[in-house]
Amino acid sequence: MHPTCFGLATQSTRRKHTAIPNPMSKILTLEIAQKFLKNPHGVSLDFFTSIDEVAAQALAEYNRWLSLTGLTSLSDAAAQALARHKGTLDLSGLKSLSDSPGHSALAKKLAQDEGTLVLAGLTTMSDSVAQALAQHNGILNLSSLTSLSEAAAKALAQHDGDLVLSGLTSLSEAAAQALAQRKGDLWLHSLESLSEAIALALAKHKGNLSLWGLANLSEAAAQALAQHKGALSLYGLKSLSDAAALALAQHEGEISLNGQAKKVLERAHARLRHTARSVVASSATGAKLRDPAAKPDVAVLLREMKTEQEEELAFVHGGVELSHADRMAMLRAQGWLELKLPLEANEELDEIQPQLRAHPEVLKLRYQVYADTKQWPMAYKIASTLNREFPQDAFGGVHAAMALYRMGLTRDAKEHSLNVAERFPKDWSVRYNLIIYCTQLQELDAAKEWFKAAVELNERVKRMALGDFDLEPFWQALIDAG
Repeated sequence: MHPTCFGLATQSTRRKHTAIPNPMSKILTLEIAQKFLKNPHGVSLDFFTSIDEVAAQALAEYNRWLSLTGLTSLSDAAAQALARHKGTLDLSGLKSLSDSPGHSALAKKLAQDEGTLVLAGLTTMSDSVAQALAQHNGILNLSSLTSLSEAAAKALAQHDGDLVLSGLTSLSEAAAQALAQRKGDLWLHSLESLSEAIALALAKHKGNLSLWGLANLSEAAAQALAQHKGALSLYGLKSLSDAAALALAQHEGEISLNGQAKKVLERAHARLRHTARSVVASSATGAKLRDPAAKPDVAVLLREMKTEQEEELAFVHGGVELSHADRMAMLRAQGWLELKLPLEANEELDEIQPQLRAHPEVLKLRYQVYADTKQWPMAYKIASTLNREFPQDAFGGVHAAMALYRMGLTRDAKEHSLNVAERFPKDWSVRYNLIIYCTQLQELDAAKEWFKAAVELNERVKRMALGDFDLEPFWQALIDAG
């Protein structure tokens, strides 16, 4: 199983859909639309940047998968027509949805679509549209929104599922308080600063909280975030003071950090554990601490020690020998996956001893099950676990980034992969995936550099890239490069 297979696995699916070659005009007319309405698998008309009302009315009667990602805007009449479409509709390139009747109807229709709803191009959104989209039951990706009104935040707080707001660069206290009340993971990757008031508001959120964009964190904000009960991602922190680290060390959930900030937090944990042992020893001998005011919370410190022991036990699974029966179950699961039958593979993995289902080789297969069934949030969580518990293996980092990409978080996937590439200088697969991410972000010069780096490690990259639909915008550059 290769890390890049998930970038290529969708090719066979895509070939079933009718894709139109680039015509001279970028306007989707009725004449063009009618040529594709009989396709039973789905239609990709992503090249077109505008659509006339008559074509929209015709496409509304097509009840299959319909992709119109090239559209950045829609007239109210065209939106009203597309709102009647009964199949899955991909309009991820739209930049705005207003309060107009047609746009409101379209927002309600999109909210009813199953699976991940990607509106990653949306930069402006009315409060009423936010209310409509909040009714969606899956992942809601609004990663290009840079601001959010209090009313829109209150509406989105009702959304039941993971919410991607990774483009928000600022957040009011009222909006933060509203978002904190929602269920599901909260992705706020572009917040560049965090006041104590905003941190206190977000700390009340009970799901996983991702704040990758923060480069610095004050002691006051760290103390506020320490009250948060879910997993906390501060992967972008460039530095962390000892005082802020000591505050974060009392956080009861998982914290993801990187580089120097991670080392400072590890020192803080060690310091608190040492203090806890001193407190226990003092209690056993009847001795008193010299400074009662500085006495730490023993319950918290002992809980940290227990968590550390549990994590060490989880890591040991990597060295446990799987039984013959377990290995046979894994082989059968691999066979089902090769036959593109992930549900059957999942049943085989459930036959493995419960205490060994966290074995890294088992988790790798479980990742592929979730990837093949397009359950990318679960795939991301498994890959992140592998990346954290088995940092010597590139698999977790490479696949966590791929899951982010499949959820529409391309820039986050790129940033994550840059760290993996630094850790694994001889791994060509992470460099190959960086070609994809940079291409999708229209950073073609960077894509060329990663292409050269990947080819130096594996000549097969040239042929692979020419067959990868994720690299379609990069193909001309590949041809020019020979």
